[in-house]
Amino acid sequence: MTTHYTFGKLLRKHRLGARDIEEQNRQLTQERLAELCSREEKVGKVSHTSISQWETSSRGAPGRSVLLGLIKVLHTCGGITAVDEANDLLRAAYVRELHLEEVRRLGFTITSDVEDEKMKDDKMTRVSTNVNVGTNHGLVTGRIKGTVNLDRSNALDKYMRGVERLHFQLKAKDRQAYLSALPLLGELTENIERAKRGDESAEISRERRVVIGKLDQLCMNSLDDSFQALCY
Repeated sequence: MTTHYTFGKLLRKHRLGARDIEEQNRQLTQERLAELCSREEKVGKVSHTSISQWETSSRGAPGRSVLLGLIKVLHTCGGITAVDEANDLLRAAYVRELHLEEVRRLGFTITSDVEDEKMKDDKMTRVSTNVNVGTNHGLVTGRIKGTVNLDRSNALDKYMRGVERLHFQLKAKDRQAYLSALPLLGELTENIERAKRGDESAEISRERRVVIGKLDQLCMNSLDDSFQALCY
C-alpha cells in the first residue's frame, strides 16, 4: 500500500535523511536547514521556527522561492537525491513541478527522460485519468482526456484554495477556532492529495464531504461565511 505524505511529513522525512556536510556529516537539524536555506538566492530569512511549523503542519507551506531553497539544501545534503523526490515535495505544497532550468540550477543530474518531460509547457500536462468526485460540491464524475491546464481545471484545487485562505483568516481572527480547524484542514489536505494521486473512491469522496461540512459549520460560527465560499 502506497503511503501518501503531507508537505510537512515529506519535509521532515527528507531533512532526517540529510547530512550536514559542514558539520561532520551530522544529521541536518531544523536550525541548520533554516540557516543554509537563508543563504540561497531570493529566499530571504528562514527561521528554525518556520521549519518546525512546516514539519508539523501548523503553518502552510512556503512560497516557491523558499521551496526551491529548501530543495537545493536538501539535495546538496543528500536528503533529496532525485528530481521525482523534489517534485513530490512541490506537489505536496500544491505548486507546479520543477522546469528544466530549475532542475539544472538545483544541481540534479538531467537524464533524457527528465529533459523530454521538462521541455513541455510547465502548466500543460497530457492526462487520461478517471475522476470520481462528489457532485454535491459542484464537482463532476467522468473521464477526462487530452491536454488540460491542471492549475485551472483540477476541480480539487478549489478546496486547497479554501484551506489556504482559512488558515490565514482564522489564525488572524479567532485563534481558538483556528486550533480547532487544524486537524480538519490536515485531514482534508491528505484526502485531496490522495484524490489527486488517483486514490479516489466513494469512501474518500464521502469522507471529504463530511470534513467540508464540519468546516462549513466552523466557518459560519467564526467568519459568518461558509468554507465553500472561501474556495472561490
